Amino acid sequence: MAQAALTLDRIGLPTLDVLRSRWLQGAVVALVAFGVYFASSDRTTDYDQYVRLADSMLHGRLDIRNAPNHLELARYDDDGNAVCTVGKRRLARCDELRNADSLAELPRVFRRDVQFNVINPPAPAIVLMPFVAIWGISTNEVIVSMAVGAGAMGLFWIATRQLGWDTRFSAALTLLLALGTNFWWASVDGSMWTFAHVCAVFFMMGALVEATGNKRAWLVGILVGAAGLSRLPVFLSAPFFAYLLIPGDDRPWMRIVRDKAVLLRVGLFMAFLGAMFALDLVYNYERYGTLRDKGYYHAQYQALPFLSQGMQDDSYIARHIQAIFFEPPVLVESVFPFFKPNVVGLSLFLTTPAFLFMFNTRFNRLTVAAMVATALTLIPIVTYGVVGASQFGYRYSLDVLPMLAMLTASGMRLQMSGLKWSVVGLSCVIGLWGTLSFEKYDWVAIIP
Repeated sequence: MAQAALTLDRIGLPTLDVLRSRWLQGAVVALVAFGVYFASSDRTTDYDQYVRLADSMLHGRLDIRNAPNHLELARYDDDGNAVCTVGKRRLARCDELRNADSLAELPRVFRRDVQFNVINPPAPAIVLMPFVAIWGISTNEVIVSMAVGAGAMGLFWIATRQLGWDTRFSAALTLLLALGTNFWWASVDGSMWTFAHVCAVFFMMGALVEATGNKRAWLVGILVGAAGLSRLPVFLSAPFFAYLLIPGDDRPWMRIVRDKAVLLRVGLFMAFLGAMFALDLVYNYERYGTLRDKGYYHAQYQALPFLSQGMQDDSYIARHIQAIFFEPPVLVESVFPFFKPNVVGLSLFLTTPAFLFMFNTRFNRLTVAAMVATALTLIPIVTYGVVGASQFGYRYSLDVLPMLAMLTASGMRLQMSGLKWSVVGLSCVIGLWGTLSFEKYDWVAIIP
């Protein structure tokens, strides 16, 4: 044996120290996840807004010209007036549409006069820019989404090792997030909405690695900011990452608060996070001539019945509670697989039963920080008029996925048992069912 080990060292093969590298292990996790994602995806999407925006950015523009009608975009003419669709192809100013006595009175607005703006923040398009620079508008957004999603799971593995979790427990939680949540479906779907979630999770996992490792406050701020520029509510997850930046967190709170090094570190984090948020304001100004986000506030969306109280309103909370806790699958008797996911969503705890362990979490500083960040992030989500639409599970839960993971881990006491493995396995089976329903077998039930 000694002779064999000596021979391995001489020929330069990896030693056990290299194999124990958490970064190498994370790379292996990412590769395995990508293989599973690739095999379970149809690798197509009609909603490639971010590819088109990346191409526009590479050509010095922030709008999309001559966009297909089916894309969800905010449309404005060259004078900044909102443009609405009349029929399938004809476009007219929204104010003229409201005031006209008949459609015949409406002037025609030609496509060359209209700017099509991607409604959501630009980080996913920036992620795509290197690929679009090579493959142009034919870049496959879904494959990039799968790669980014797989990378996020590799980063989560690294973070769990830095947190000192047991290897078996790290494996179980990484498996749960990769295959036992709707992150699997989101990664392989790769459309405009899901790719934004996947990018947000990737950047949050990068921030988790840095916050549990080197704790460079400026870098954590940039990474959380990049997640926020993928999904705006994620900016409100700041308390969780700010807490992770505090060294020696077992000290009395007053001692921590009076520690100038801690104040400097948290202040630096918030400064860089604020700078990233300012980029979104600049992005709005360059698109619309105002700091205000005019994307979903476009006239064609404000007129929708389910936004009758505006984009944000307390009255919408009830529909989100239904989606998170109570939305069931659809029973289809005598037709395999008998239960189908409803296209409008599925309860978070039916999608991922392992998340029920959150209700057993222990209250400590880390879990309280995770709870506060989760609650803050969910405020603009549960008061929003749409619960997600065309989705497996409740896709907005992905905006708080790292915090859900920490709360679930605490509820599981950072240890595995036969029961816990069974629940993780069940979650993965449900994840497979949901992903195949959307990607391979058209098992989705369309019931409003």
